[in-house]
Amino acid sequence: MAVAKASAFLLPPKPAFGNADVDWDIFDSQAYFTHNYGTLRDDDTVIIKIVADYFASTGPGRWPARALDVGSGTNLYPALTMLPFASRVTLTERAHTNREWLNRELLSPQGSWWQFWEEISRGRPAYTQINKPLEVLASRADVRKGNIFSLPSAAYDLGTMFFVAESITTRKDEFRRAVRGFLRSLVPRAPFAAAFMRPHPVIRSGRCASPRARSTRTTSSGHLLTLRTSRTLSV
Repeated sequence: MAVAKASAFLLPPKPAFGNADVDWDIFDSQAYFTHNYGTLRDDDTVIIKIVADYFASTGPGRWPARALDVGSGTNLYPALTMLPFASRVTLTERAHTNREWLNRELLSPQGSWWQFWEEISRGRPAYTQINKPLEVLASRADVRKGNIFSLPSAAYDLGTMFFVAESITTRKDEFRRAVRGFLRSLVPRAPFAAAFMRPHPVIRSGRCASPRARSTRTTSSGHLLTLRTSRTLSV
């Protein structure tokens, strides 16, 4: 599955910058959390419905399943959407500030995540059977320093990548490499959700059939929905 959002960058649009041109270790994690996840937004509500319904209907065919969230930043809800289906959830993050934030947040989560969980679990038995989701996530999560360009191949049974590939670079070649790196980290036929920030956002869903997996409109492997929304990224 893929989800798209609009983005406002506090970085000069020209000349094009690459991933290596940004000092990610000075990312303001708490400010980003407060702006984007301090309360449940309408756009996230729409995304949660699509992603949670998708995972609930097409969860991985094995247990224990290994889940991956790439570039977690300060966002726990992609990992929460995978919680019923994963015995371990790897949260990969390049920025030192975000890794520190994630480790603190897992130990002492802020209250807004309950708004997200209520929306994720609403009417979905796979989720409602988890009584203490944030404690379960803390027990299953593993925060790791990681680079999307060097993820292990075919290592995970399901995965999420929200607002990463298009946020780390303005170079099309790096964007494509990032997406391919995420898809290659999943086993064949693994369910996935990926979100992209764009001026004209799109939500797609699908299963990872190969390193060059594609999502299609209204087929058995996916759906497409257009959104209008905004998300601020600051470094």
